[in-house]
Amino acid sequence: MLEIKKQVVEWDDTLWVVKRMIPESYQFDISEYRQYLNADKVAKKNGYYFFLEEVKEVGILEEIPYIEEN
Repeated sequence: MLEIKKQVVEWDDTLWVVKRMIPESYQFDISEYRQYLNADKVAKKNGYYFFLEEVKEVGILEEIPYIEEN
């Protein structure tokens, strides 16, 4: 089974999926790229633009039993 992992961050008390991180040094149209990625928000931190999608609903997909190792 192919498993795709996504980075999730908390920003302004909201959870966001990071769709893409691009260095500030790149020359591109931020607004156009935001539309292309269908991102809800663009934030800038530590020299990167973060293209973010808001997590609107959180649910459990699969419960995995916790086994404590001694």
